[in-house]
Amino acid sequence: MIRPAALTVMRTSRRPARPTSGLLVTYMPPYSPNSLMPDNGLAALAAVLQQAGHRAQVLDYCTTDTLRRLVTPFYRERLGNLWQDIQASLSQGKPPRKLDIAELLFVNWRLAIRQNRDARRTAGEIAQLARERDADWVGFKLWNGPGFTIPVMIARELKRLNPGLQIAAGGPQVDYFMKNIYTADPP
Repeated sequence: MIRPAALTVMRTSRRPARPTSGLLVTYMPPYSPNSLMPDNGLAALAAVLQQAGHRAQVLDYCTTDTLRRLVTPFYRERLGNLWQDIQASLSQGKPPRKLDIAELLFVNWRLAIRQNRDARRTAGEIAQLARERDADWVGFKLWNGPGFTIPVMIARELKRLNPGLQIAAGGPQVDYFMKNIYTADPP
């Protein structure tokens, strides 16, 4: 089980006995334009770690590249057509057709499978980068929904690939749910 822990770094003029090296990761499948904004929280944390003598690099997966990997042109077209059909029904005061809802649920299921595959691919990518950078740790920012479950999946796979790597997690969900977050069991 991955144990989330809020990351707190104190500013100090003292250099650590042994500087560490790590990666700070944010992975939230983009769902709106504002979810594509750079993560200033992790950038600030990286700066504080670097000022304290540690090496830290931010890996931001909340990008259009991630969106393109998850939602291929085939699914974009299919979702666009579904959206038009559902909008047409609603604009006429009718409920969406059951077939459209069923297809929307099917596409959602297929996209969830793609997300899980991408999580494993991303874990492999991060594991390789951690080896190349001789990283001691990887820290994840936890969001909500897939921004919580997918980073936990990535962290589990990363730990499987590199058992000696220290894994930490933090973010608004950890602060809000505190120790109850330990009982969460994402897929």
